[in-house]
Amino acid sequence: MGYRQILLDFDGVVCDSNGLKEMNILKAAEKVVSRDVALQFQQYFTSNNGIPREIKINHFFKDAQIAESILQDYEALNKNLVNASLVPGIETFLESNKAAEITIISGGVESEIKHYLQQHNLDKYIARVLCGPKTKEENLQTIAINESCVFIGDSLHDFEVAEKFSVDFIFIYGYTQFTGWSTFNFPAGVLKYKDFDHLN
Repeated sequence: MGYRQILLDFDGVVCDSNGLKEMNILKAAEKVVSRDVALQFQQYFTSNNGIPREIKINHFFKDAQIAESILQDYEALNKNLVNASLVPGIETFLESNKAAEITIISGGVESEIKHYLQQHNLDKYIARVLCGPKTKEENLQTIAINESCVFIGDSLHDFEVAEKFSVDFIFIYGYTQFTGWSTFNFPAGVLKYKDFDHLN
C-alpha cells in the first residue's frame, strides 16, 4: 500500500466477529433485564461500535450491579470469538504489508484480541494492540502518528477517529454494522472495499 503505519480495527476488519458479539451482548443482558430492555441495549451497543464495552454498558445501565453483571457475562460468552472467521484476504494483506508498523486499535479487550491473533498465527504481523477500556482517541494519543498512516475500519466511529487524527481512512463494509454506510457522505478520498480480497 505504501503506508509506513497501518491502524487496523479488529471486529469486522480482521475477523467476522460483529455478529457473535451482537448475540453475546443480548444473551448477557437478558440474564438481568427484560427482553425488551435487552433488545434496546443491543441496538445501542451495536450502533456505537468502536467505543469500549465498559463505557457503553455503564452509560446505558445506571445500576452499577447490573452493569457489572452484564460485563462479566458478556466477557465469558466472548470466549467463542476465537471461532470467528478471518475477513477474506486479511492474511495476504498483512503479509504484503509486513514492512509497515501495524497496530490493532479496538474498543475490545486486549486479552481476547491477542488470543485470537495467536490462535490464527497473525500476531507476528502486529506491532501493538491498543484496546479498551481506553477509547481509540486516548490510545492514539499514546503513540507517534506517522505522516504516512492509514486507518482501516468498519464503523462510523472509526472514520471519525481517523478524521480527528488527520490520517487516511479505508472503510471495510463486508461485515459492518453501520447500516447507513452506503448513503453516508464520506469524503472523496475515503476508499471503500467489501474485504481485503478486493483491496489487495
